[in-house]
Amino acid sequence: MPDKTGPRIREIRKDRGMTQEELAAKLGVTKGAVNKYETGIVVNLKRDTIEKIAEILDVSPADLMGWTDQSWGTIRKLARRPITSNPHKLRSIALLQAAHLSPEEDKEIATYIEFFLSKR
Repeated sequence: MPDKTGPRIREIRKDRGMTQEELAAKLGVTKGAVNKYETGIVVNLKRDTIEKIAEILDVSPADLMGWTDQSWGTIRKLARRPITSNPHKLRSIALLQAAHLSPEEDKEIATYIEFFLSKR
């Protein structure tokens, strides 16, 4: 089974609107190193490197490595949408981010959110 960490780093980086140069500068490495991470040339990233990339990209190391349920990705994408200044939406997002939910709970909440969005 091929390692999916590199493509996940690229996908999340681009989703954040960040260039390889910007990520490299924050990591303290070269753009070439980031390119090697993303293309899979470097497949055994050190734990501290994974943690630092995850912190910079605002995801958990488990999300970055692809070890978590995809529903959390759905929740995070929804949370990044423009939400105006509605305090109820802001509170809901803050609670979700702080909840440390199990994969089953993540999936259930993502199902509810998708259901409510489909009713708009």
